[in-house]
Amino acid sequence: MEKYKVTFQQDGKLKHLIIHSSDISKENLPPNVIKIEPLRKSWLKYEKPHTLKKEEVSNFFFELNIIIKAKIPIYDALEILHKGTKNPLLNEIILKMREALQNGQVLYIVLKPYEKYLGNIVISFFKIAQENGNLDDSIYSLSILLKDINENKKLISQKLRYPFVLLVSLFFSLFSIFNFVIPQFEFIFEQYHTSLPFATVALLGIKDFLMNYFLFILIFFVIISLILFSKYKKSQIFRYKVDEFIITKVPFIGPIVFLIYMHRFFLSLKILIEANYKFQSCIINSSILLKNKYLLDRISHINKAIQSGESIYEAFTKSTLFNELTLRLISTGENSNALLLSVNEIEKIYKQKLDEKIKLFSSLIEPIFIFTIMLLIVWVILAVLVPLWSMGEVINV
Repeated sequence: MEKYKVTFQQDGKLKHLIIHSSDISKENLPPNVIKIEPLRKSWLKYEKPHTLKKEEVSNFFFELNIIIKAKIPIYDALEILHKGTKNPLLNEIILKMREALQNGQVLYIVLKPYEKYLGNIVISFFKIAQENGNLDDSIYSLSILLKDINENKKLISQKLRYPFVLLVSLFFSLFSIFNFVIPQFEFIFEQYHTSLPFATVALLGIKDFLMNYFLFILIFFVIISLILFSKYKKSQIFRYKVDEFIITKVPFIGPIVFLIYMHRFFLSLKILIEANYKFQSCIINSSILLKNKYLLDRISHINKAIQSGESIYEAFTKSTLFNELTLRLISTGENSNALLLSVNEIEKIYKQKLDEKIKLFSSLIEPIFIFTIMLLIVWVILAVLVPLWSMGEVINV
């Protein structure tokens, strides 16, 4: 939405009017307009752009689903939400949706320019609705999926909040010790020219190294990080190898990432099966939730195997992603024509495992950080007090 300054004449005087509009030609302008100037944003008067939080998007579709379930047409439901929404960007999106419905336009194409705010999941589900002609079911599925994803993110952030505080405390402790504590005692040690123990020599050496080369180390890591990030974005092969390494080699983090994506995948699969979509279509559309290139490649192999005529069980087995319990449930669901029940159980299993892994990670990382801080304190005490005791003995003699 742009900002315009309208200059017009009224009662023999020049007057000005500021208008916010995405299309100034459609606005109801005053008579006797002399000129219209677009106002550019000045760096001196920075105006924060409107954004959408993930929680706002989730709440919007959750409320939209509730209104639709009350048998209110989607066009009227959007009007109700438009009146109760304060976020200007979300209001703009709602108006675009209403215009699309009114003019018979394709919703996912209209919403495509807002993908960075809504997320690719929203666009993909509206594309599913367009292909299958079932907008209400797609909104229902989308509301459940977004709500569950947000709840999982909250759970993870809550569990990792305390370890993060400990990590920040550790770095702050190191900074304080090397900048304020050690220099005071280093001056005393230099006065007496006594032989220092290894703990003290190591501490002073590390302090000198960090004080002299910290800026270079920081610049080095920033440059390396930017290079790796750029290569990760541009090179599909490099991205695949990095994603594979995270899933298969990194302890603790890898299994958690795997469980997060698999839970989302099976949750989406369950929702789409409930909406009576074909199983193969459910797999294709659920794979949009997989940001990990390695997992996405494995799931695409499942789709190709089913397309070539293999059974669902065989396709899942060849992906080499799933354990025996998951494969047995898939086989049971396929043979008994009850895939929905099997996928529902698998989703619950991955949800439970994800919760357990996050709790385990949180419970392990806390004592590790505490133990590290304790070792640091003991090291500093020994490095400082032992030379002081030695100096005290020399003085007494």
